[in-house]
Amino acid sequence: MEGSMSEYPLHLEAFKQMNYMSTAANNVHPTSRLRLFLQTAFYLQSTLSDTTLNTQTGIPWPSNDSGYSKEFTETSNLNCAIDDHVLQHTYGITHRLVVGVRSITILFWHRLYYENQSQALPAELVGVISTIRKHVRAWDVTMEQDLLSFDEKSEGGLMKQVRDLHLCAFHHAIQIYLLTHLPQTSCESILPASEDVQFHVDQVAASLLQIEKLKYESRLLSGQRTASIMWPGFIAACESSPNSRKIWCRWWSHMLDYNIGNIELLWQTVQDIWHFSDEVESTKRIPHNIPLWRVFLAQAERTILPL
Repeated sequence: MEGSMSEYPLHLEAFKQMNYMSTAANNVHPTSRLRLFLQTAFYLQSTLSDTTLNTQTGIPWPSNDSGYSKEFTETSNLNCAIDDHVLQHTYGITHRLVVGVRSITILFWHRLYYENQSQALPAELVGVISTIRKHVRAWDVTMEQDLLSFDEKSEGGLMKQVRDLHLCAFHHAIQIYLLTHLPQTSCESILPASEDVQFHVDQVAASLLQIEKLKYESRLLSGQRTASIMWPGFIAACESSPNSRKIWCRWWSHMLDYNIGNIELLWQTVQDIWHFSDEVESTKRIPHNIPLWRVFLAQAERTILPL
């Protein structure tokens, strides 16, 4: 196992099979340490995998009086079988932020269904999208009730700083994901000036580069350097303007130094997306009202997991 992209579908399928086998055999308690770790890893990996899925054609919003779709209800609640500390320590994200990503993905699939049918979005769906947008924008690290604790007077202060930078990068990347997948409708109020994609792109870059700077300068972290989770950098780099790509070349250069198999393909994919986006922009013919990186992945039939 060297981290190549082809391994991740195997990981996801293995998680499914292990969960099925342990449930069927009833030989692993649902809250056992091993089971909790596996469920948490699968939860995060499947969440990020869904964000780049290019075969989904859309899901209709229910016409009944429930107010929410089954898919949205199942994905938008905190899952008691998830270890928030594992998410923070291993992936640099919190359970609450993962739920935000999952909710945006499901709502995008609902939106996609109606746009493929050239139909207006149901009012209930528009209302839920507006609510999710407010929740994502309002998130702050102080809202988290179960953060890992660090002794700020020792090396833990540095670990806390790195943790918070990861959370900041994820939060801004999630806002990019939200703005590009669930664009504002004409009936919604005007968004504040800070709700600009390039603003969030710059914030992600600043956080991720600061993490690498701290790792490089710290004796504490010098012997245990691990690459950041790639999702925030991938989402932000794909949406970066030509003028801001130089800084992203710098960050990806740092990531390539980790010699992890999937990073090289992700970096090549980002460069391919930049080239594709520039070609589309030059013709002034935007093919779809969805992110161009998603259009590229579908046309190239390229499956990736930015982990």
